[in-house]
Amino acid sequence: MFEKLIKYIVYILSILIIIALGALIYGIFKKTSLNSFNHEENIFEFSLNLNSNQKIESLEVIDSNNLLIIIDTENHLEGVIYNLRSKKVIQKISK
Repeated sequence: MFEKLIKYIVYILSILIIIALGALIYGIFKKTSLNSFNHEENIFEFSLNLNSNQKIESLEVIDSNNLLIIIDTENHLEGVIYNLRSKKVIQKISK
């Protein structure tokens, strides 16, 4: 009697392991397939129309809508705050 009970427990646990493995594979497949589409939708381009003697020194995130871009023009540094929603430069900061 005790041996039959152990066999049933082993069968039930093996079925649960197979179901869990299937759910894990399905979850990994679903996550990787959805992430590849989401990354393509979030890509956008913007231009600051820099001159040939200007280069971007650094780029910092201020908040979820604004970026601080430090531009180096030979010996002169300039900061630009770029709004991601309006896709425009909202403020220039000169030294």
